[in-house]
Amino acid sequence: SEFNNNTYNLAFPRKLEQFMKQQWPASSLRVMNLAVGGADEVAWLGKLHLVMEVEPDIILVESAVNDQCDYHNQDERAQFVHQKSFSLLNLLMDFPKKPAVISVELFRTSYGEPLGSRDAVRHCRGHVFKTSDPLCYLCPQWWKPQTWRENARNLNSVSHASYRDAVWPVQNHPPDDLCSKYWSGLSHPEAGVHAMVAS
Repeated sequence: SEFNNNTYNLAFPRKLEQFMKQQWPASSLRVMNLAVGGADEVAWLGKLHLVMEVEPDIILVESAVNDQCDYHNQDERAQFVHQKSFSLLNLLMDFPKKPAVISVELFRTSYGEPLGSRDAVRHCRGHVFKTSDPLCYLCPQWWKPQTWRENARNLNSVSHASYRDAVWPVQNHPPDDLCSKYWSGLSHPEAGVHAMVAS
């Protein structure tokens, strides 16, 4: 559909391919976006054959937005993310051609009225916090999946590219323009963020 095509062309893997082809126009490089909406580590542990079939040289893994949970489920989710991320990264690193594996770390917010405030309250009632932007809503646990995955990355010697560290490095000090400049969708990023992540 036109919507799916536009979404594919805006996503950071497509932007990355465009940037790389500008840098190395004579190369035959190709970026394949195998992303599946809502997929977390468990989903990818069941689809490793799809990744292996394309024999990649580099694998970018991003599931932090889909690692979100409700406020009261943080401890359980943190252990889940660590365990499943460790398994997934370990298996990817052990592919026959030994590809480089990079974890891409994002986060989510809620933006707008009334959907943004309702979405945040649903996930962290009583713990919602905001920037100076009255339309930007945040839950504490949305910032944390990168941290939950840290030991799994380190144990597998997997490097990471962190959008979170670039724009919101300290949890208790989100930038005032976090939503208006960086993340103006309800929960997923728009074109500018994808371009920034790709760069």
